[in-house]
Amino acid sequence: KGKISDFDCRWTVIAQSVDDRTDQEKINGLNKSRYDTIDCFLSKVDWLDQKLYNDIDMKFDKYTYNRCREAGIDELLSKHIAHLFIRDPLVIFNDLIELDDSKTTHHFETIQSTNWQNVRFKPPPFGSNIGWRVEFRSMELQFTEFENAAFVVFITLASRAILYYGLNFYIPISKVDENFHLAHKRDSVNTEKFWWRTCSSTNSKLNMKQLSISEILSGTNECRGLISIIHSYLEVIGCSGSTLQTVNQYLNLIQNRANGSCWTNAKWLRHFVKNHPKYNRDSALNMEICRDIIEQQQRLISGEIHDDRLIGNEVNMKSRYYKTMGLKYICDPKSSPKLLSKL
Repeated sequence: KGKISDFDCRWTVIAQSVDDRTDQEKINGLNKSRYDTIDCFLSKVDWLDQKLYNDIDMKFDKYTYNRCREAGIDELLSKHIAHLFIRDPLVIFNDLIELDDSKTTHHFETIQSTNWQNVRFKPPPFGSNIGWRVEFRSMELQFTEFENAAFVVFITLASRAILYYGLNFYIPISKVDENFHLAHKRDSVNTEKFWWRTCSSTNSKLNMKQLSISEILSGTNECRGLISIIHSYLEVIGCSGSTLQTVNQYLNLIQNRANGSCWTNAKWLRHFVKNHPKYNRDSALNMEICRDIIEQQQRLISGEIHDDRLIGNEVNMKSRYYKTMGLKYICDPKSSPKLLSKL
């Protein structure tokens, strides 16, 4: 606490903070915290060789697995569900213990919601018309709404383009884990290389290479970049005008973070602390530094100040995003739905 982190991502810190494995569980091969990367892919497509891609040992509860199999659930999904049940729930409410499991999924969600993995397979809530979902959970919260929107739009468009073109970017789970560890290193977005599939056609043979994030996004002589794929998809769906202009601003930010022309939040924070007059070069963050960080972030959010190093020069937060209106109006239940529909 109160020290400068040498990590660029918060994932590993949270993973350690909720790691409740016993020494015996670690000895028995429970290799990950309940907040960690997934242990297997669930897809049943013919070209996904399970031995090749699900290449790490996954622990699962045999009783739960057998019950799932007896109920007609396929092997992969049964193992995934049984894997969730190797851990006890963290939170149980007194009035929600004796429940009819044929009428509510609360008991399952108690287990599911305390297994925090980088993606989560989410069945529909009981009695709702919400479909099956996959939740992408590894995104870092950014300073400004523009940055947050950029990452949300990027991952949404990337996933839709991959589905639309039927692309195959699967790599073995062990390489996913290796990429995750690399991503935590200081300035890894600009200095590290990550395992990436260089052949993205559906039935292609697995070929991998370690590429920089900039190469993954912009492409190389061997593979097309994700940004190019997204642009092709935007053209297909007829995205144009002001919408395309805004989307391009988002994609440009992602690309600029990757090539180093814009800083990550982590790099900005380290630079701010390093140059603060009260910093004694002892890795300690005193109250004055913390206060000034928060105040400076608020100025960035509101558009009072602008820092090209962080978000580039395409966006003016004050004139384009910051809406000044009474808090009473925003919080009024009668007006807030209308307000939210315009955002």
